[in-house]
Amino acid sequence: MIITTDKKELLEFLNQKRKLGSSIGFVATMGYLHAGHQSLIEQSAKENDITVVSDFVNPIQFNETLDFESYPKDIDRDIAIASESGADVIFIPGVNDIYPRFPEIDFKVIIENDKRALFIDLEAKSRPKHFDGVVTVVTKLLGLIYPDKAYFGEKDYQQLLIIKDLCNEFFPGINIVSCPTVRESDGLAMSSRNARLSKEQRLSALAIPKAIFAGIEAIKSGEKNPFVVEEIMIKELCKESALSIDYCVCRSPVDLEPIGRIVDQARVLIAARLDSVRLIDNLGWQKESK
Repeated sequence: MIITTDKKELLEFLNQKRKLGSSIGFVATMGYLHAGHQSLIEQSAKENDITVVSDFVNPIQFNETLDFESYPKDIDRDIAIASESGADVIFIPGVNDIYPRFPEIDFKVIIENDKRALFIDLEAKSRPKHFDGVVTVVTKLLGLIYPDKAYFGEKDYQQLLIIKDLCNEFFPGINIVSCPTVRESDGLAMSSRNARLSKEQRLSALAIPKAIFAGIEAIKSGEKNPFVVEEIMIKELCKESALSIDYCVCRSPVDLEPIGRIVDQARVLIAARLDSVRLIDNLGWQKESK
């Protein structure tokens, strides 16, 4: 596996492979890799000749300095996991490689005047300008690597939809592949932030997947009112007093707009805090075709 911090070296390698007709898959990460990242890398390795993994903690998508500074890092571990999962290249740029004049950002993608829920509600509402930082770094990475396929997990579902929207607009030749959320054996969605939870907080966090599954079970049992589904999930979350609920909703999986009645499909989404650690989770339901 090639390990590089240099954009020119990465480009030279990818250009050589393209001349040979190799397909390229890409997995963008912020490091501290876990089984969720592994599943993305493994899927890319199965579907492409070359798989590139980026390892970069993007400073401009954090709303809180503490969250950025406390984000877990272990480059040696990341390299080992990426290699074992089938990556051919791991790209580990520094902040100034991505933003040459940092902390000044001369070139930035800004989402403005889009009134869709996707861009103004849920994560966008809770974390102002967060998605500006996400689409800026994703634009830079996709423009640099320009893969045939790029793999993103459904755990960050709103981000996934926004990146699909971004690619439809600016990178129509790149296929965005969505991959199911990978969970711990107890149901907690895998996240690098889980490492920051104390033993007690870890137990409290289990209320999140319990609420997610309770909401989906209610829908499977025939509940058509999204507000009732939300009440069921909130009741489950409230069993853990340590949890502070950010949002708990049942929405359209297509665009995250509110829905008046559940018919053929729905997505339940939760964000909650345990002190300084913010966790998100979601799960979709779709009516089975006869």
